[in-house]
Amino acid sequence: MLKKQSKMMKDNKIKFLKNGWLLFKLSVFFTVLTGCKTYAQIENSNEDAIDNIKSTASKNFIEKNLVGYWEFEKLTTSSNETISERELKIDTLKMVEKVSRPDVVFYKNNHYEVISNENNVLKEKGTWSYDENEKILKFVFDEPQYSVPIDKISPELLKQLTENGSLIKLTENYWEINRITADKLSIIEHLPHNEFELKYDLRVYKKRE
Repeated sequence: MLKKQSKMMKDNKIKFLKNGWLLFKLSVFFTVLTGCKTYAQIENSNEDAIDNIKSTASKNFIEKNLVGYWEFEKLTTSSNETISERELKIDTLKMVEKVSRPDVVFYKNNHYEVISNENNVLKEKGTWSYDENEKILKFVFDEPQYSVPIDKISPELLKQLTENGSLIKLTENYWEINRITADKLSIIEHLPHNEFELKYDLRVYKKRE
């Protein structure tokens, strides 16, 4: 039974690794956790460095130009080198991720949809807003998102993941915009780092005409 559960957990980790959108959301979640610090640590934190790579465009400019259908174009390093695949590690499991991210549609009424660019399936929807003070684009999900596909795993495994704290429930997410124009959008995708470092890639989108 234990071997069967272990195999099921490994299979679900593989499915999770293939979902770049969830990976990004969880990377944001854990970056927030590692960013929790004491007052004494703030002076040496990476907050200024992160702020310096965020877009300085106004709230009106961002909200006006954001509306539309954004197609994922590429993932690049911070020095603008294109990344087609990369190695990922969760626990002891290593995999090579073929880089892909879903498309995103922003509507004028502050609703949004995340759509798979592989099969045109709706993956997520909710409402969006831009916080000018924090310089973050906030998403509130219509339905909670989880770290594993809870509708595709056994009740026993779901219970085990819940009890050991491996099941993470997300009700909202945010993006940090690096650059935005009328037809180009780049989003900061944080790599694992502590509160004193800054490691990131850039997720680049182009607006569909």
